Parts: sequence; C-alpha cells; structure tokens
Amino acid sequence: MDIPLQFLLRMFVYDIDINGVKVKATLAKHDEVVENELSELKNSLMTTDFPVVGVDCKFGRNAPIGKDYDGFVPADNEWVPSLLALYVETRCLIIQLDRSFPSSLARFLNDENICFVGIKIDYHLECLKYHHHSLCKTSKAGDLTRYGVDIHDFAACVLKDPSLRYCLGLINLGRRIGVEIQEVDETISPPPSDWGAIVFSKEEVEYTVHDAYNCYLIGKKLLTSL
Repeated sequence: MDIPLQFLLRMFVYDIDINGVKVKATLAKHDEVVENELSELKNSLMTTDFPVVGVDCKFGRNAPIGKDYDGFVPADNEWVPSLLALYVETRCLIIQLDRSFPSSLARFLNDENICFVGIKIDYHLECLKYHHHSLCKTSKAGDLTRYGVDIHDFAACVLKDPSLRYCLGLINLGRRIGVEIQEVDETISPPPSDWGAIVFSKEEVEYTVHDAYNCYLIGKKLLTSL
C-alpha cells in the first residue's frame, strides 16, 4: 500500500525496552499527531489514582526549520527547547518543538489535575512558554509552571528530607527512595547528534525516553507514599 510521504513524516512509532518495560514511543512532527497522542496519554491517566507525567526537555542550538518560535528565528548560538518527552505508564510522546507546538499541548501542560515531574522542570517549562508565548496565551493555558515540580524538590517535600534536594542524579535519588534505576549506556543507546533530525534510530529513542521514564517512576513512587 502506498502511503503519502507527507504522512510518514508526521510521526514515527518505536517499540522499545527500558529496563524490561515494553514502551511505545511516538516521535510526533505534526500538530494533529500531538493532539491525538495527548488524548491517549489522558486516557491512560484516567485509569490510575496517581496522575503523574514524567517530563524531559532537550535543548539544542539549531535554528528551527519548521515553525518559527513566535515569529523569530533564534541565533545560532542560542540554546532553545528542541524536544519534549512526556511519559505515562508504558507510553512516551516525543514532540519536536521546532515542528509542532499545538495549543492543545499548552493546555495539557497546564492541567491542574496532573502532576508533572522532571529535572529542572520549572526552567524547562518557562523556556517553552517564552519561545511559544503566543500559543500559550491563545490557548488560555496561563502559567505553564504552576503544576510542574522538580523531582528532587518533590522527593524532599514528600519524604521531609531536605538532603534529597541535593542528591546527585536520578540514580542516586531513586536509590534513596527505593526505586531501582539503571543508567543509560551511551555506547548502546547514544544521544542523537541533532534533536531536530527527521528520524531517530531505535537506540537514540531509548536514550531520549530514559529521563522522562525515570522521573515518572520516581514521581509515582512518591505519590503512593503520600
């Protein structure tokens, strides 16, 4: 069956394995695909008592080749949010932000019923809002950082242990709270050389999903202890 090339370039679906967990990862390059996948993530959240989403943002210096960031092209030496990974249960939505940032994404990130957890998540969401201010404004999403919490701060508050704020890395944080986390082996799963690439290898996707997956595991563990 012949499939139009423009459709193939909208999304790629990968079946990957992270620490024995079978994960469906979708690399989205089109607003319609993002909206559909966000609906699937919301459906997954409705089946759990702990609506937590692992979030990770990757930054790059490449100027956008798809959508401009609110009408301007960043300088070549400016770090901009290039990719956003959202993890729930056994699904991960990977959004290339220079190609797609629908208003539905802004609304999703501002959903008061969801706990978003990630590393330096306030800074990451603030960068998203800065570079896509007009979409956040028109979607009436407001302040994206209201429902995002840094995973280390979250652990320190829930477990009433200030030292967890300064725990180095997710592996050590997971060990402190009883979550087994394995470090990604970059010789097997290397980071992409270009976050805006048209297609990633399966190994590059595994690297991309890893931090969002680990933040989700830790966040869910913390929520169950409340």
